[in-house]
Amino acid sequence: TKASIENDDMGTDLKSVYAADLDNDGDLDVMGAFGNGNKVAWYRSMPSDDNYPYVTSTTLADDNSTIAVSFSESVSRVEDSQGLETTDFALSITGGVATLVSATPNSIAKSGLTYILGINLSGTPNGKEVITVTPVSNQIHDAAGNIASSSQNNNFATLNDKLVPTISSVSIASNN
Repeated sequence: TKASIENDDMGTDLKSVYAADLDNDGDLDVMGAFGNGNKVAWYRSMPSDDNYPYVTSTTLADDNSTIAVSFSESVSRVEDSQGLETTDFALSITGGVATLVSATPNSIAKSGLTYILGINLSGTPNGKEVITVTPVSNQIHDAAGNIASSSQNNNFATLNDKLVPTISSVSIASNN
């Protein structure tokens, strides 16, 4: 990308060119000084990043009320490059007896590269439910514009068993 500091038109009277890390991002940028109009042009070097953001881990709260989803790098919304919202994620459950009230998390909080998503369950989990968190297609991207895939590998957890033990039968020995 190009950023420039101008008084008038750039002109074509290039006097000098310098390479330096002007924005402290670890990449060399180029600055050109022009004689006509006392102008300086800054050509910012954008790092080559073709690494797509992905889910590195998920951690379920002991009470099954939230699931923490960690990303490989900082991410934001494609729509406005702002922080992620609940609608940027889809939840699903397979197995067990508990179900989701909604496929959209009911809350979201951020801590570093981790997003803590609220889970609204119907029924009591028996520990056989697997919850999956999926980035909604074309919703989440990194600073370079790489979009997170909706197909992930580390985006699931098994719900904790919260069923209370029940007595299914009682028998008394004949000699009692």
